[in-house]
Amino acid sequence: MSSGAARERANERQAQPRTGAGNYLAREIRAYYDTPLEGDLALQAAFGAAVVYGPWHLSESTVQRGEIFDHPARSDREMQLKILYRTLRDQANTAVVAASRGDVTDEIRGYIAHHSGVALGDRDLILSQVDGLPVGLDGRDPRSDPQDA
Repeated sequence: MSSGAARERANERQAQPRTGAGNYLAREIRAYYDTPLEGDLALQAAFGAAVVYGPWHLSESTVQRGEIFDHPARSDREMQLKILYRTLRDQANTAVVAASRGDVTDEIRGYIAHHSGVALGDRDLILSQVDGLPVGLDGRDPRSDPQDA
C-alpha cells in the first residue's frame, strides 16, 4: 500500500469520530442552555454550578500544562486565581446542597442568581463557539466563510 493511500485511510478514520464528538458536545451544550429553570431553585443551582466548574477545571489543567511544559509564568498566573475559583466552587456546592434540601437563605439565593445569571449571560457567546466545533474538529477555521473552503 502506498503511503498516500495509508494517509488517506488514516485521515478518514480520524475525521468521523472528531465530527461525531463535536456534534455530541454541541448537542449537550445546547441541551444545557435549553434547561427550563423557572421556579426550581435546585435546578438553577446546578445550572449555575456548571458555569463555575468549567473554568475551575480549565484553570487546573492550565496549571498542570504549565508545570509539565516548563512554563512557570503560566502556572503562576493561574495559581493566583485559585482563591477565587475555590470561593466560587464552595458557593456553588453550598447552593446546590442547600437548594436540594430546600434550605435556601438569602445568601444562597444570591449565589444561585449570580452563577445562573453569568451562565445565561454567556449563552450567545458559548453557542456561537459551539456552532464552530464540528468545523474546527475537521481542521478548518470556524471563523472563515464556508464558501471559501
